[in-house]
Amino acid sequence: PAGRSKHIFTEWGSTGKLHLCSLMHFEVTPPLVKKQQRKARRLFSAANKNNHSSAIAKANAAAISNRHPSRKGGFFMYEALLKATPEYQKIAESLHTPGPAALFGLPPAGRALLYAALQKDLGRVLCIVTPGEAEATHFADDLKALGLTAAVFPPRDFMLRPVEGAGREYEYRRLSVLGALAGGRLNAVCVPAEALLQYTVPRDEFLRNTLTLKPGMVYNREALVERLFAAGYVRRSQVDGPGQFSVRGDIVDIYAPDMRQPARVEYWDDEIDSMASFDPVSYTHLR
Repeated sequence: PAGRSKHIFTEWGSTGKLHLCSLMHFEVTPPLVKKQQRKARRLFSAANKNNHSSAIAKANAAAISNRHPSRKGGFFMYEALLKATPEYQKIAESLHTPGPAALFGLPPAGRALLYAALQKDLGRVLCIVTPGEAEATHFADDLKALGLTAAVFPPRDFMLRPVEGAGREYEYRRLSVLGALAGGRLNAVCVPAEALLQYTVPRDEFLRNTLTLKPGMVYNREALVERLFAAGYVRRSQVDGPGQFSVRGDIVDIYAPDMRQPARVEYWDDEIDSMASFDPVSYTHLR
């Protein structure tokens, strides 16, 4: 782990959102990728000897030498070839100034490759608008395969008649994406046209109602409970689903909508003594 800090986000006036993360990083290169890299180096070396497309060969050689654990080795080769074309350089230059830029003739897989390369060069978050949620999901999967952190922002699931119980899965997913955007953890967001036309909480308001907790911090337990109530969390004797929290003595358990496991906050008076995730079934600590 790169750090022990845990981050909690809540949204004012709705179901709310809490995010808990522990930063971890691994440098792993699969054997298949290593084999592709060796083959590519031989090709680039031969190209340089023959003075054939030397600029492209050098760009590709530099690209594959920069290993990344989440990207396939072949992607570097195609990315460098794409960036060497006049068309790519023209579209990249046009995005530095306001106004629309149109590009035609690319297949879906080629669009994902182009957007991934542009995101790396420009360092800006991509917003990909698609006709529906299925197309958004497919596009996000393509971007993930190219090494980008991408998510789908789904439309709201409206209930136009009374029902006994309604799921809040889409609301939780929307809050998860908003929190990831506010925290700078996304490179791209794929949005169906329906979701793009729907209102959501303003970014400034979302950030104003974001709370960060970490071990050693002094934050009154009752104030935390009030904050969770205000964010729309439901108090239970034991948490068993997203959007819930429980209080037992000096222990506050919180289950955020975008978390795989709930978080346990242990207090010593008004000071946060420790934080950890736990299994909601066995209630054993995971980390």
